[in-house]
Amino acid sequence: MIGQTIAHYRILEKLGAGGMGEVYLADDTKLDRRVALKFLSAGLSQDAEARQRLLREAKSASKLNHPNILTIYAVESSDGRDFIVMEYVEGQNLSEYLAKRSPSLEEKLALALQITEGLGKAHAAGVFHRDVKPSNVLIDAEGHAKLLDFGLATFRGATRLTQTGTTIGTAAYMSPEQASSRECDHRSDLFSLGVVLYEMITGRLPFEGAHTTALMYAIVNDEPQPMTRYVSSVPDELSRIVSKALAKHPAERYQSASDVISDLRRFLRTSTSGTEQAQPPKRKMVAVLPFENLGQADDEYFADGVTEEIISRLAAVKAIGVISRTSVMQLKGTKKSIREIGSELGVDYILEGTVRWGKSGQGPSRVRITPQLIRVNDDTHLWAGRYDRMIEDIFDVQSDIAEKVTEQLNITLAEGERRAIEAKPTENMDAYHAYRRGYEYIYNPDVNAENVQFAIEMFEQAVALDPDYVQAYAYLSIAHTHMYWYGFDISQERVGCAKAALDRALVLSKNDPETPLASANFRYRCQSDLNGAIEDCRNAIQRQPNFAVPLFLSAMIMRRQGKFAESLEICQRVLKLDPLRPLLVLETGVTAATMRRYDEATGYLDRAIALAPDRAQTRAWRAILEMNGRGDVAAA
Repeated sequence: MIGQTIAHYRILEKLGAGGMGEVYLADDTKLDRRVALKFLSAGLSQDAEARQRLLREAKSASKLNHPNILTIYAVESSDGRDFIVMEYVEGQNLSEYLAKRSPSLEEKLALALQITEGLGKAHAAGVFHRDVKPSNVLIDAEGHAKLLDFGLATFRGATRLTQTGTTIGTAAYMSPEQASSRECDHRSDLFSLGVVLYEMITGRLPFEGAHTTALMYAIVNDEPQPMTRYVSSVPDELSRIVSKALAKHPAERYQSASDVISDLRRFLRTSTSGTEQAQPPKRKMVAVLPFENLGQADDEYFADGVTEEIISRLAAVKAIGVISRTSVMQLKGTKKSIREIGSELGVDYILEGTVRWGKSGQGPSRVRITPQLIRVNDDTHLWAGRYDRMIEDIFDVQSDIAEKVTEQLNITLAEGERRAIEAKPTENMDAYHAYRRGYEYIYNPDVNAENVQFAIEMFEQAVALDPDYVQAYAYLSIAHTHMYWYGFDISQERVGCAKAALDRALVLSKNDPETPLASANFRYRCQSDLNGAIEDCRNAIQRQPNFAVPLFLSAMIMRRQGKFAESLEICQRVLKLDPLRPLLVLETGVTAATMRRYDEATGYLDRAIALAPDRAQTRAWRAILEMNGRGDVAAA
């Protein structure tokens, strides 16, 4: 099949084959993207049950939209052969990844969390995988786990393809109820997850047998060896988690993926990895100060855009903590010293610079950017550059500046991080300028109908000039959602506009963080889908680890769900990235007050008042704190 064109897919190479079918890498010539095509093997292409199973896989997975589940694009047919069109992810299956990388226990459990989150999404949609095993987990180049192969999946209300009395799944990873051909539900997947966890930690399977019958007997009747027999340093709490997942009776097992996630996260927060406390690596904190505009006054948005683009590119690098735009923009034109700024923002390095956009009525316009990177503790200038380029080269300049910063900080970029830094959002500079004008207004602290409407007009202009401008569609959706959420226009027509722009962004989206952010806004503010919005926030954060906006949004949603401790923890994380944003400091204080941590709440509210003395909402909460928290009516 290699070299053939089937429908509008040009087959490039064979990726793999199994008992059911074959998977090929292909070019989607309509949408100009790489995809994976899964065909039934030639011998099964006329088998009605096999075709039904292929369609069931597509139906099961297409119900799911999650960063830890491989995306199904379509089911198509050509010359009598059905095939699934899937997201193409370059990577290794879990077994290969573990063998080649030898990750630490903490890294293994971080992967296990991702797998469990994908399962949780499937279970919430009523889909049970029934074949969870390492070969059905793909690890991409950035270390993200994706569940695949829902060929044996079932879902609530589905017609049963396999008759009672037959076994489904791969023997070594089956649950006792699968091995006994009994009815299965989502808890069967959690048992299989326990087998995968046991194997990840010890390198051994918990149940073994000389043949399939003996193996199934062991699964149903035998208890696994303690993991400490193979790895002496396994903590007791981790052994308890795995043992609970491997309970023989479903009622004694974990009852939901979210319970597994909670226990794993708690273990990672409080446990040791080997003999040392498991601590995240210390990130190098960087602030990109607003680049000074040396051009005309109405070019200010363009200089701010250069600042924002560099922040966005650096925010994709996990080893760097980069201060959010909303905090650094408050320092525009500041006379404070580098050390004062470094202390206020809690950063080790500062990038500053100037921008001059030289417009010419007779020839192409040019841009001159002069950045410099400064180490805060001794005010040492580590690097300075001078770029004098055509305006069309602005994205290359921004990418090069971000890469130079990572080089000076001795950070080796992962391939995915490098791609994010080098991404070019559009080829149309007029579309880019319209987008930047809209972006400035959508994040204007003065939220009013006029500002939001102007942002909508700018984003509409951007997508009219470039119909493939994914970020512009994402923020067009966010702007329409703002109109609805803030009560400027609560019509269903407005909701429809937000959804239409989001749907277009989802079609175009590859690995940008703006689209899941737009989806999170829409789900939360237009549909009250809190769990779905949090999943979208996690997807955005996974794509851009320093993206403060979805982190803050997820904290607010969790607080609305009553998850106050989790909300406060996330708020405190976001404060490291966005320390000068008054609303964030206020909401952190409100969350602490809700938990009756009054002294802590007072500190946050006083800090919020210092940042924005005229914000009435903050003073109102401060009064409530005095009255309800301390009973001091006079102070209130």
